[in-house]
Amino acid sequence: MQITTSTTLRLFLIGLCFTIFTTSCGPGRAVQGDSDDGRIEIAFLQMNDVYEINGVEGGKSGGLARVTHVYKTIRERHPQAMLVLAGDFLNPSLIGTLRHEGERIRGRQMIEVLNAMGLDLVAFGNHEFDISEEDLQQRINESQFDWIATNIQQICGDRRYPFYKEINGRKAFIPGHQLYHFRDADGTELKLGIISATLDSNPQDYVHYYDWDSCGREEMALVRPRADVVIGLTHLEIEQDMAFAEAIDNLPLIMGGHEHDNMIHQVGETVIAKADANAKTVYLHVLTHDKRRGQTAVSSELITIDQTVPKDPVVADVIQRWIDILDASIRQTVPDPYEVVYRATAPLDGRESTIRHRQSNMGELFAAGMLASSRHGAVAAILNSGSIRIDDQISGDITAIDIFRALPFGGAVFDVELKGSLLRGILDYGLKEKGSGAFLQYAEITRDGNAWVVGGEPLDDGKIYLVTMNDFLLRGFDIPFLTEDNGGIVAVHKPDQADQSDLRTDIRKAIISFMKAQ
Repeated sequence: MQITTSTTLRLFLIGLCFTIFTTSCGPGRAVQGDSDDGRIEIAFLQMNDVYEINGVEGGKSGGLARVTHVYKTIRERHPQAMLVLAGDFLNPSLIGTLRHEGERIRGRQMIEVLNAMGLDLVAFGNHEFDISEEDLQQRINESQFDWIATNIQQICGDRRYPFYKEINGRKAFIPGHQLYHFRDADGTELKLGIISATLDSNPQDYVHYYDWDSCGREEMALVRPRADVVIGLTHLEIEQDMAFAEAIDNLPLIMGGHEHDNMIHQVGETVIAKADANAKTVYLHVLTHDKRRGQTAVSSELITIDQTVPKDPVVADVIQRWIDILDASIRQTVPDPYEVVYRATAPLDGRESTIRHRQSNMGELFAAGMLASSRHGAVAAILNSGSIRIDDQISGDITAIDIFRALPFGGAVFDVELKGSLLRGILDYGLKEKGSGAFLQYAEITRDGNAWVVGGEPLDDGKIYLVTMNDFLLRGFDIPFLTEDNGGIVAVHKPDQADQSDLRTDIRKAIISFMKAQ
């Protein structure tokens, strides 16, 4: 396959919105034919919210080597095709928290795999901004695929600029839209425009979010005169995607992310589709455009990625190298990362939309595991929801590595003696911080109306309670007044890290031991 690429760049500042025009030949085969029938088909294989390169559920579901096989099969039927990812892929991941070659991995493994897959285009998701500005820039520079950023810019001092990729020492700004040129076997040509939008759920001091609605309309006005068809690649909540579709005319397809559950909706003439997180499913969209009639149709098929799908050997080799790095790290804590430690008949919910707003069955189970590890007779346990980083649901056979995925930062469990008045302040603060990582998950703590109940009895301000908590909570990051020097803390019983029989040395060991006993 021969691909030629040409790029034209213009930067427009319109109100608060920006755009950069880039034009390139499409990723599909361009073969000159004798007869142009005026009809052309473009296939899109859509992923979104992919954090695990080797799949989930013990590798039974998902896996990017399998997605690659599917994509290559699709290209045999649809030579004009694109592989796209609708945001959220650099974080969170267990591998990303590890150190390799002297530095944190922080999404490097994902970039290497996506490059090997032949990914064509990504949109920014909110989790791309979990990592530092420096790490994000490094990941962008390492990527061999296109990026799109319609309503976000990089804050540099008191000014804002588009994000960029550094190529041979020069900055290539990431555009507000992309324009691809396709030509099929009989010579029918199509100029395809793609616009984007990213929700502002992850504020960072180096990112400025413009209004996605108005920026989308401005961008559409700029790309429409140059494109035969314009579609969307977004990372918004579904209600926002629907509003986006209503606000922008002649947008036949929006490929979105963020929700983690597959869905497809029709809003007017616009199809809005999202696949399941971690490539448990992918969406195949076939866009057919009749240039003579000016008509565009979209057909969509949800494809399950499981053990029945072969793995592409080249991508599988890249993945295995990273899995070997991961396994070596985990085996320092548990002997078998893939041991089944629990059978979840109902999905354990670790989604941020759940655990940062209410008690979750995953949070409750983890807190119970911490409580069971106490060596001093603790009566309750608390865990900040921000420690749970999986942002997904897991079900069926739960392996040890799943617990590491959910709690990638690990840490010790402490038995803490504290006054009831301080415990009340901690619980009240966690409740007030609903929606953030300071919201707490509990074991043996409930709320009866406006009253806290600990160990089955109303909380007594004058009583001393022994509570297990993860060591992070005592650093004052999530709950500012919760530090070891707080006068309400009577004693802190820490595990001896040399005593490997003490499950409290690593919160994941404590939880795994508890789950295996259930």
